[in-house]
Amino acid sequence: MTSGDDYPRAAPYSRSEIAGHVAVTVPNSAVALLAVLWLAWHRGVAAAIWPWLVLATLVGTVGADFVSGVLHWMFDTWFDEFRPQLRRMVVVVREHHIRPGAIHATRWYHDAGPLSVIALGVNLPLLAPMFLPGPPGALGYAAVWTGLVADLCIVFMLEFHKLGHKPWARGPLGWLQRAHLLCSPSHHGAHHSGTHDYNYCIVNGLSDHLISRPGFWRALEWVITRLTGAQPRQNDRIWLEKYRR
Repeated sequence: MTSGDDYPRAAPYSRSEIAGHVAVTVPNSAVALLAVLWLAWHRGVAAAIWPWLVLATLVGTVGADFVSGVLHWMFDTWFDEFRPQLRRMVVVVREHHIRPGAIHATRWYHDAGPLSVIALGVNLPLLAPMFLPGPPGALGYAAVWTGLVADLCIVFMLEFHKLGHKPWARGPLGWLQRAHLLCSPSHHGAHHSGTHDYNYCIVNGLSDHLISRPGFWRALEWVITRLTGAQPRQNDRIWLEKYRR
């Protein structure tokens, strides 16, 4: 078997790539800041509907968790490193299954750029009430709150992922992990204990309980295989057989 140190690695980011990461965070950061200011300006609405905002917070985190699961499933299951546009991400994901601890070497600001684009695209409809004339209603305020929560969770999803590769946190982070509101080592460890084909969601894992158990991912893979002939996790299996000690 090939040594586990011989696998392909992603090249270091160039200055232009780093500049691009910074640049693409600007639109999403501006919208998120606008949402914070808008919510603060109309905070009188919040006082009247605070129980709904608790529910909106849960909906936002679960929605972001689902988005994280879709992205994780996609790159774990499909693609290979021979596609130039996807090579870096595929190589990083395949390395993660061989050396899970390598994830800690990636700085959050490299991840935040691409994830900001996804966050803005997913959550912009929820943030739309900010741009409507007149004072917001309860539903519009709750929608913006939900969108902001989901936006932040998507941007920082890989930081939450890193929590799943550390010992249980102490203090408030540990409480959130034990309450299943943040990714925990026990939940995410199950993803790495077998063939990496379940527990894909990495914000808090709540979506895994909602969709993984009924077989959502396997059904989706069956449909894609029927339509395209592609076999799920084929490239990942090649990497594991070739490079994992």
